[in-house]
Amino acid sequence: MARAINMASNLVYGENSAVNASFERNSRAIGVLWAFFTVCYGIIGTTAFLTPEWVALDDDTTSGRIGLWSVCAAVEENREVCIGKLQNFMSLPGKAFQAATVFVGLAVFSAVLTFCAMLFFLCCHSSTVFFTCGWMQLFSAISMTTACLIYPLGWSGINVQRICLNSDIFNLGKCELRWGYLLAVISSLDAFILCILAFILATRHLNVSPDSSSYYDGGINTAYFGDSISVAGSRKSLNLLPMFSVHPEGQDFCPQLSHQLPSSIHSSHGHLPYSAQHFDI
Repeated sequence: MARAINMASNLVYGENSAVNASFERNSRAIGVLWAFFTVCYGIIGTTAFLTPEWVALDDDTTSGRIGLWSVCAAVEENREVCIGKLQNFMSLPGKAFQAATVFVGLAVFSAVLTFCAMLFFLCCHSSTVFFTCGWMQLFSAISMTTACLIYPLGWSGINVQRICLNSDIFNLGKCELRWGYLLAVISSLDAFILCILAFILATRHLNVSPDSSSYYDGGINTAYFGDSISVAGSRKSLNLLPMFSVHPEGQDFCPQLSHQLPSSIHSSHGHLPYSAQHFDI
């Protein structure tokens, strides 16, 4: 019986170890993909922040370009003049562009911090790092989305109207959205997906027991038993002799020690006054 219990326990323990090992391999692969796309998100966000290709005339980028924090207009052939510089924040064309620049800058800064936080995988618990990166990516996603929503409010500015002609809030006139704005939208969606994936990975790592040897399924591992512990039906329990014996016929209640007791005790306790069954302890 004990051998059957041990075999069943070892079988379940082996299956549990195999499941945990498979999960660890899968989680590591997903973690590597998460880290790769996190780096890609940082590159996409930085590109969207620096490029002036957010808005331009239909099929004509030589007449003028409107970026996140700059408005560039062509004044001569192969020459354009840009309004707005990061070094002088107040020179940015319009309050809406200034606010959008701040939020995109915060999103890119959070992406860089997330990339730096991944270095803590070398010295900290993976669940803690995933939770930290997930919150930073969520903040980055909210900031990038806010910038994408605020940016169209600046289309009613004078500098934009000179290029796009009759443009207004959420109305580009003769202009169209370029790949810079689309990169910002894609990066915001990417950040939301990455933060959800980071939270899932952190939760999965917490659900996995750090010590698989503590798994218990009702079986008994006799390898950890001391000499003083026995299992019913095992060799140790079968070899044990009863210490006390109670007989209704009045025989010795302790056969192992009866030869060491004085005769007076035998005479005074020769018969038990109570009727009882035979018990071995």
